[in-house]
Amino acid sequence: MNILFITSRPMDKEGKADQITLYESAEYLRKNGHRVDEFVIQKSDILSLLLGLLKIFVTRLPLQTVLFWNTTNKKKLKKFLTHKNYDRYYFHLIRTSEYVSFVEADKSYLGMQLSQALNFSRTSIQLPHGIKRIVYSIEAYLCKHYEKRIISKFKKVNFVGTSDPLFLEESQNKKVTTIPHGVDLPSTLAATSIGDLIFLANFSSEPNKIALNHLIFDLFPKIKHAYPDISLTIAGRNIPERILNLNICGLHVLGSVLDANFVVSQHKIFCNPVKASAGMQNKVIGALMSNIPVVTYRTAIEGMEINSPLLRTSELSDNAFVSCLVNLYENYPKASEREAAGAIVQATWSWDALHEKWCTNFLELQNDEGPLQD
Repeated sequence: MNILFITSRPMDKEGKADQITLYESAEYLRKNGHRVDEFVIQKSDILSLLLGLLKIFVTRLPLQTVLFWNTTNKKKLKKFLTHKNYDRYYFHLIRTSEYVSFVEADKSYLGMQLSQALNFSRTSIQLPHGIKRIVYSIEAYLCKHYEKRIISKFKKVNFVGTSDPLFLEESQNKKVTTIPHGVDLPSTLAATSIGDLIFLANFSSEPNKIALNHLIFDLFPKIKHAYPDISLTIAGRNIPERILNLNICGLHVLGSVLDANFVVSQHKIFCNPVKASAGMQNKVIGALMSNIPVVTYRTAIEGMEINSPLLRTSELSDNAFVSCLVNLYENYPKASEREAAGAIVQATWSWDALHEKWCTNFLELQNDEGPLQD
């Protein structure tokens, strides 16, 4: 089959989370004999963006859609499609959704990954009162109504978490698939632990920034009250300058690392103090694959359906999280138990295992006359 991916960021093995997802999906399709092309839509320039903001009041399009729905992209896509014919179209994230009007809807599959309505509404609740909270709340409202409307234009829609499509109409749920994306298998693991606790994430994400502050300033002092000598490592991209300059006993800030799985496996427990999230928590799966127990708020992974003895979930309170972590620290599982549990997660959440399911749903799009012919 000839397949076109329409994206807002180019697929990239070394890029951000959604770029990696795109890369792995395209590579899987190519390995199975399909041709995959990519068309990347571009953000509006500053002037077009300012004019585009006025569209929000008229069209009720979310800001992230307005950012990419512009005349330049329309012209380029029309020209791109003039002499090309594709059997399937994959649209990545709602910011690309408006471009479905240029292709056949029965051949189109929308990869929502996560509901932006759910994501923005949950994030806004955690933010302090101010302009940022207002902006997130408005975007959540716009996304909620937009997602319901745009989903009707696609043959199928995929979410990565079971909680993401809950706001949809019953009739829309019939076209929804729920298939998480995979995580890289760890290439190397540490032989012994050199640290106690670790939180590794990409801190350009607002929920991760909130979780980082919550862990350092709310949870870590309570944990240290129980174990004064315990250590906490913070690693990942885009750590705020304020955190980099902290001088707290037991706190180690690494910044970006080359091998996330290896660094995580050097520690005893992975802390995931994200209070609420839409979509998939890759960092939780990555830690479990690295044979490392995880403590997380239940609300952060409610749509992921993870079943592992290494996973400990907490109610949404500081004391509950600390109690859960201390209990795990005092009753730490044996190495053989951790390796066995990690192997099960690897078999279930690897790219290949999940792509087989995802690609089957994507390639089996049907029109009114039955399956489309290759």
